Amino acid sequence: MILRINSLFGGALTLIFLASSIPAMTYNNEVNSVSTDKELTTNLSLYQDIDNIVIENAEKAVVSVINYDKNGNYYGLGSGVIFKSEGSFQYLITNYHVVEDGATFEVVSWDMQRVYGIVIGYDSIQDCAVIRIPKLENANVAVIGDSSLVVVGEEVFAIGNPADISLKNTITRGIVSGLNRVVNETGTYLEQQKHAIQLDLAINPGNSGGALFNEYGELIGINTLKLTSDGGTAKYEGINLALPISDMFLAANRILSSAIIANDGTLLQNGTYTKSSLGIANFYSLRDISLSQRNQLNIPSSVISGVLVRNIYGVLSNPLNTNNIGEDSIIVSYNGTNVVDKVQLRSLVYNTLIGTNVSLTILKKVNNSYQTVVVTTKIVQSQY
Repeated sequence: MILRINSLFGGALTLIFLASSIPAMTYNNEVNSVSTDKELTTNLSLYQDIDNIVIENAEKAVVSVINYDKNGNYYGLGSGVIFKSEGSFQYLITNYHVVEDGATFEVVSWDMQRVYGIVIGYDSIQDCAVIRIPKLENANVAVIGDSSLVVVGEEVFAIGNPADISLKNTITRGIVSGLNRVVNETGTYLEQQKHAIQLDLAINPGNSGGALFNEYGELIGINTLKLTSDGGTAKYEGINLALPISDMFLAANRILSSAIIANDGTLLQNGTYTKSSLGIANFYSLRDISLSQRNQLNIPSSVISGVLVRNIYGVLSNPLNTNNIGEDSIIVSYNGTNVVDKVQLRSLVYNTLIGTNVSLTILKKVNNSYQTVVVTTKIVQSQY
């Protein structure tokens, strides 16, 4: 089944680029047998105050992003999150589709301060863009969380700008419904894909680029997509996706660090997100391979984790080529770390600098059986 994607910015596609939602805080309702009603009320009030403080601090890091075309006409509305403050500037992380085709960008803070922003750089495949703005008074820098620690069922909340500027900093709450959802917006190769956190939060067009927080007010994702239909008669509700902050923060930092900015703040060259690669065009999580496919490939039943190699690209001197590690080989270890699935391997590779030598333990297919080999290969620049 082909899933279509709609952007939560401006107009709709069919799996929409998403937005904001807020989860309930977890309260400790355990009461000592000698507690009085007054003590219980005081304790619950304290937890409620903490909840409110977390939300108040979080929302001060979220802004609205208004996109105008080259003629100065309104083009669309999205959201953004302040992730860095340096000198007289602050930097926002948002989705690329929020700034795509725009010429001028107006940023509106939680307390209605308005400033113009400059796009420092972007990556369309990761759907990440960085905007620089003059430092806003009374605005917070988001506390960056660890999206690798997110678990299914965890309570979360989102903040964004659905529909119209009058609804800025709308807060919704819900739970994490699933992890490592694969989004194939731009192509089928792994490096053209994104991996997302599935949510049951209410999100709408305009929420793209908005923040997903955990119950501690830590930024764990950027709300981006909403599944609305399969392109046919099937319609879906409550299937919303946020891009993990681990992926987005890595992209944003590389974009920012590669931008060339003069001493007076003038942007001389946009930043880019140069991705690392093993030189493998595509591979699949072994756990996603059906029983019939496993039998066809003669994969040992004892091998349950790893990734199945499909295509290798790059120069002929690539050790994966020269060692004939081709299709149907299985990568089971990366620099001593056991490989669980392609999402984990993608993260390991992306966090390795281009030019670094890495050691791979591979089950190499030879005469319809598998042999364990160890190969040292160099991380190359992704073609995507």
